[in-house]
Amino acid sequence: MQADFDKYGEDAIEYRILKFGMDIEEEELEELEKYYIEKLDAYNSGYNKTLGGVGMWGYKQSPQQRERMSVMLAGENNPKSKITNEEFYEIVDLLRKGYTNDEIADLYGLHSRYVSLIRHKKRFKRLWKTVEDYEPVKSNKLLQIRKLDYESYVEIMKMIESGCTNVDIQDRFELSSGSGSRIRNGHIYKDFYEKYHGRKSPN
Repeated sequence: MQADFDKYGEDAIEYRILKFGMDIEEEELEELEKYYIEKLDAYNSGYNKTLGGVGMWGYKQSPQQRERMSVMLAGENNPKSKITNEEFYEIVDLLRKGYTNDEIADLYGLHSRYVSLIRHKKRFKRLWKTVEDYEPVKSNKLLQIRKLDYESYVEIMKMIESGCTNVDIQDRFELSSGSGSRIRNGHIYKDFYEKYHGRKSPN
């Protein structure tokens, strides 16, 4: 309940008094608890983990209950989730295309470590079961695969000077989205920037 309160806010939760009385005996309270849990179906579709009247002392969830909670908290329903299910599948597509953790983190406002956990199937495990033909590749290995030499860097600078767009550059050298902009503005390959322009990168 606290997790839902934190995620959805106070306005998403309604508080109601089901019964009021100063002279209700403890035994009657237990029976009332069982009555309202059954009436409101709070065991199957609410927060109650028992059918009432027994408290929580020594309570252990059954395998079926654990599975039900797992389904209920899968993907974007998990309070710890930072992205929606739709964004998860978008990120999977980017992973397939060879985007690095840092690149995906920049696009979605995430920490690169969180993206790494998604990459290696440590987050959204239930959604990962719906994804076929994916094998994780370490992010730093992707950087090595796409690393440019100075000759290619010079060619990119010539393309920029002739008015080519970042997309033109990315398509020509099979770079990931955003790489063209980072090269253009000196965010990456700073040593090449200094060698080509004769001055330090401004970034």
